[in-house]
Parts: sequence; structure tokens; C-alpha cells
Amino acid sequence: MGKSKKMLACLLAAIMSAAPITAFAADTDIIGKLSMDTTSYIMPPGGIYDFKASLDSSMLKQEDVKVWSSRDGIAKVTPIAGTGKYRITGLKPGTTYITSEIKGVHASIQVTVETGAKPHGVTNWTTSFIHQSDLSSTVNVTFPEGSTVMSIAALLEKNRVCSANDVLEAAKSTQFDSYSFLSTLPNASARYYKLEGYLFPDTYNFYREDSAANALKRLLNNMQNKLSTLEAQAAAAGMTTDQTLTIASLIQAEAANTSDMYMISSILHNRLRDGAQNGIPKLQFDSTMYYPYRSKAEIPAGFSSTYNTYTISGLPAGPICNPGSNAIDATLHPTSTNYYYFCHSASGTPYYASTLEEHNQNLILAGLR
Repeated sequence: MGKSKKMLACLLAAIMSAAPITAFAADTDIIGKLSMDTTSYIMPPGGIYDFKASLDSSMLKQEDVKVWSSRDGIAKVTPIAGTGKYRITGLKPGTTYITSEIKGVHASIQVTVETGAKPHGVTNWTTSFIHQSDLSSTVNVTFPEGSTVMSIAALLEKNRVCSANDVLEAAKSTQFDSYSFLSTLPNASARYYKLEGYLFPDTYNFYREDSAANALKRLLNNMQNKLSTLEAQAAAAGMTTDQTLTIASLIQAEAANTSDMYMISSILHNRLRDGAQNGIPKLQFDSTMYYPYRSKAEIPAGFSSTYNTYTISGLPAGPICNPGSNAIDATLHPTSTNYYYFCHSASGTPYYASTLEEHNQNLILAGLR
């Protein structure tokens, strides 16, 4: 290669490896960028590290950038007054992400806290571009039937409505007790999330960058309208509204389809009515085993659900998800059967049985044994 070509190659390499260049001016949809000056950092407990989270935009303000730690017990982050920087302090071994965010656009640093670690990290800039579409003031969000408080919180955060953590904290609180159906809940303190079962699954329009309280009120207002007829229907069926929603949530979580809901409703009602007399003193619904988590893989070490119907008698303290209209109707109008057992194949084919012997045979037919 000639000398001039070598010089050109070296120049290009130098440009390519330099700090990020502001290249968004040519794209009219890009209105700025959010950058952090580090991509990863390792420190011991008690260690500190200072970094910058920089906003480059003529349409947005630096002070509107939010910075947080995904696991505050591993490492916390605090602003350093007057410097434009933030300080990470390691607390205990583990991994967390220090995230900066504006208008739903994120940049993050992976922080690992290790006992005895020598502080070190990678200081290349990580940059996320901000688009004009990120400034849209409202968004439609659909919550499927059977959504849990935890999944609703995640969707609200994903759609840049509010923080998932704020939703989860609000869902445990008493701040919505102006709704009579919440202020009179039995066993409220025994529930993981007080609002579980009362956030009606539907499509809602939200303001972006709103509060968790405002977002949740939209769902609660919808439920309040639904309850005007549900309360009378539940009473006519010999149940309270809360019992109806709790049973409906179990049906929603277990059923393969709408017709299956009415059969599972029959089985559940049969077990509640005289299961003990038939040697089945507990409901034994798999969907309750790990609530408020969905599966064993999600639960923290040492966790044991107080909703587990393999260990408790009767219904759990409250709903395990937010049921839709079909599950609620199935609760109020179960099919009349003498079944006490059910299972599903991997494809969702249901099998019902009146006795344990029949159920054991169904487990083989369903490919579960």
C-alpha cells in the first residue's frame, strides 16, 4: 500500500474510534441524543464512581433527565450538586443498571458490585437518539384479560406513561380508598397488591410522563362503572363482588378458552361446595403457587406464596390477576357438572374428571405423565 493510502487509512481509523460525533442533524426526525460516559463498571461494596449523563437537544432540558438504579440495594445513585455528574455507591454484591431516561429514551451503565474487586470499567460513551415521535403527548395501551398488576406496571413503563415501581407501590397503598369497592375490601393487608383484580382489562388512552396515580385511576374508573351491575349479579349468585373477582381471576388464569372457563368454574364451585366431603379439601390451582409471580423461575430465593391453594383452604386472600368479562360471566354462571378435576395437554385440550382415578388417567392422555 502506498504511503498516502496508509495515512488515509490511519486517519479514517482515528475518526471511527473517536468519541461520538453529533450526527443527528441530517435526520429531521432525530431531535437530540442522551449519552452516558461509561458502559460498565465494577466496584467493591462501599466503592464510589462518578459519571455524566448528558442531554444534547435544543428541544429538551437537562434537568428533566431522570437517573436511577434498577436495584437500589446493590448500588445507589445520587446527583452531585453543581457538577452535572452523578455518584454511584456500591452497597452489596450483585449487578444493577444505572439508567438515565428522558421521554422514554434510555441509556444505561451495567454496574457490578463484587467483594474485593479492584474498581475498573469501560469509559466509552453509550448514546441513544431521541426522535420527534418520542414527544407525542398521549398513547393507547391495551391490557389483555388476565393481566396482573406487575404486567400492567411493566406495560405502563414500556409506553412511557409512568414508572413501573411507582405503579407497584401505588397498587399496595390506601391512596385509592375513595373508591368504596377498595375501602371495604376484606383482608386488604393480606394481599400482595390491593388493586389486583380491580384494574379492568381494556384499551386506555394515557398521557405520557404522567403519575402512576392518574394512570391507575383510569382503570379504576372503568371498573367502577362495571361494578354497578356486577354487584347485583354477584349477590344474586350468593357471592360478594370480591369473591366473584377472585374466582374469576383463577378461572382466567387456568382456562384454555372461553368454553373451558365455564367448565373450570363448575369444578371450582364444586370443590368449594363439597370438595372436602369428596376427599379434596383444597382447590389446588397451579396458578396460585407462585403469585404474585407467574412462575417458579421468577420467585426470589426463599419466597413462599400465601396465596398457594395447595397449602391453604378455600380461596386466596384476593384475585391473582385482572379477569375479563368472560371469566366473570363464567364465575356467575358455571356449567352444571359433577367434575372435581381438570388438566390440559400442551396444545390446550382440556380433560375433566369426577374421581382421582379418572384424573390420573387423563394426565396420561394429556401427556403430563
